[in-house]
Amino acid sequence: MMAEATLSAENSYKLGSVNQLLRLPKTPKLADLQNISLLLVNSDPSMITPQSASSLDLEAIENLRALGDDGDDTFLREIVELYLSDIPLRINDLKTARASEDRSLYVRSAHTVKGSSANVGTVEVRLLAERLEHRAKTDPLIALDSELEELEAAFVRAKTALQIYLG
Repeated sequence: MMAEATLSAENSYKLGSVNQLLRLPKTPKLADLQNISLLLVNSDPSMITPQSASSLDLEAIENLRALGDDGDDTFLREIVELYLSDIPLRINDLKTARASEDRSLYVRSAHTVKGSSANVGTVEVRLLAERLEHRAKTDPLIALDSELEELEAAFVRAKTALQIYLG
């Protein structure tokens, strides 16, 4: 069975097909190669965890790149910079919400991180934020502390991956 066939639309995240990943720039970046190797190793979606998922969704990044002028990454870079400056604020909101037991703020902040991360293609951050968003609706917020720490660490990895990818 081909890896492409096992990545169904019912997955809560999108890694893209092998064919899409093989349409690399003339000089592939580290993130491109990581996407391919992780996709091939983890072709069974049930085996993919936030830690093993690709750090960057190249399709999402290319969608942002396409919104800019041809041959110019200015728009993409502006969006990524906004993301990199905003997510630490949202993580701080999560901590504030946890300290004050403000479930509504916690859910909203996790939702914002999830959406922003999906837009810029930071898969691991999106998956963790989605898990936090869902769990915060029913679980005690104190029970989410270790996952919030995972989210912070994932953001640091995503920031590094974006900076490497964009050069």
